[in-house]
Amino acid sequence: MIGEYYCNYLLITGYVCERTCRRPEGCFEHWKAKPRIPCKVCGKPTSSEPGLCRKHASGYYVTQYINRLRDNARMAEILEEARMLEDAKLLEDARRLEEE
Repeated sequence: MIGEYYCNYLLITGYVCERTCRRPEGCFEHWKAKPRIPCKVCGKPTSSEPGLCRKHASGYYVTQYINRLRDNARMAEILEEARMLEDAKLLEDARRLEEE
């Protein structure tokens, strides 16, 4: 049974580990490691979310940050509008009660 599997972990050098191991997940050193895939631009192994290495992922994270800021601003505007509508409705109800 020992040596039944080979470790498929992609090293920083670009080569596969290929150690014999007992687990299908990988050798004793790499079985818990995040899977690495080649960068979409340069081919350097990476485990980042966008599939890009550090050099090429900076634009991705900047875009994510800007989108998050825009979403927060939109949410603040929606909440402000809801508060204004609620206040207007309360004023209208108060006027009706005064008229009665």
